[in-house]
Amino acid sequence: MPVVVAPEFRPPAFLRSAHMQTILPALLRRRLGVTYQHERLELSDGDFLDLDWARCGEKNPRLAILTHGLEGDANAGYIRGIAAALGAAGWD
Repeated sequence: MPVVVAPEFRPPAFLRSAHMQTILPALLRRRLGVTYQHERLELSDGDFLDLDWARCGEKNPRLAILTHGLEGDANAGYIRGIAAALGAAGWD
């Protein structure tokens, strides 16, 4: 497929390598201070659901539900990042 529009992305000189663009953000990732309230729901079939709430306000009408992958958890960097961004925008 031909490129119709030339890309406008120009990385800084120290990030010209695609490898550095991948590795550096992982090394310099910010530690986001998201505080969770943990809740466990016991189900009638003996199973359970673990919920981690990142509350923004007392009676906030907006709620986002984030789900991680099979190997992840609520402390995964990408989950904490989106939870922090949503909290800053006023979402629980």
